[in-house]
Amino acid sequence: MKRFLMLSMFTLGACALAMAPAQAFPNKIVNSGNASAKGGNGGSAKGPFAVGGAGGFAGAQGGAIQAKGFFSQVVNSGNAKAVGGNGGNASGFGAKGGLGGDALAFGGSVSSKGIFSSVKNSGNANAVGGKGGNASGPFAVGGNGGGALAQGGDISSSGFFSSVKNSGNANAKGGNGGNASGFGAKAGNGGNAEAYGGSISSKGFGSSVSGSGNASATGGNGGNASGFGAQGGNGGSAIAVGGNISN
Repeated sequence: MKRFLMLSMFTLGACALAMAPAQAFPNKIVNSGNASAKGGNGGSAKGPFAVGGAGGFAGAQGGAIQAKGFFSQVVNSGNAKAVGGNGGNASGFGAKGGLGGDALAFGGSVSSKGIFSSVKNSGNANAVGGKGGNASGPFAVGGNGGGALAQGGDISSSGFFSSVKNSGNANAKGGNGGNASGFGAKAGNGGNAEAYGGSISSKGFGSSVSGSGNASATGGNGGNASGFGAQGGNGGSAIAVGGNISN
């Protein structure tokens, strides 16, 4: 009788799997939301009071990703990468290097639901501000580095063997200030950086999270300056906030 019941359960399970829609399993997505943007570099300039062009702005938003099914997965997750363009260099009396472009990156929302549910490298998002342009000549001024902001995407994994792995992510690096050389030269300031880890939720019998909230911010370095009365640039500020975790 016991053997009969076990065989019956096996048969019912096999029938259920055979009748399940094609998308139910084995479901996978792999490199996930993606999105990459790079601002153009500013043009160089020469001559008295020359001004280098500003680097272009860059913004990237990862897509919304879902994987639903028996063997549900996602893998490299939300993604999104933005790199601001570099400011153009300038040379001449009173020359001014171009500003580095700002960069914004937002990881996509990631959801994985299923018995073997997973997500892996998680929310992602990476932003790098452009470098300020260099300047040379009396009273030259180096360009400021671009600011950077990165926000990891929201991640949800729910299922019997639910997991998330490297978690919220988000990385921001402010651009370095441009160097300046000459009498009374002034180097550019480093760009500010802000990083916010995404919210992470892992619910299920084997629930896990792993690397957790993440978020890394590095302010840009101030530019170097050389010459009589020269002044180096200030370093950029940095703010990092880890994401909220629910398990």
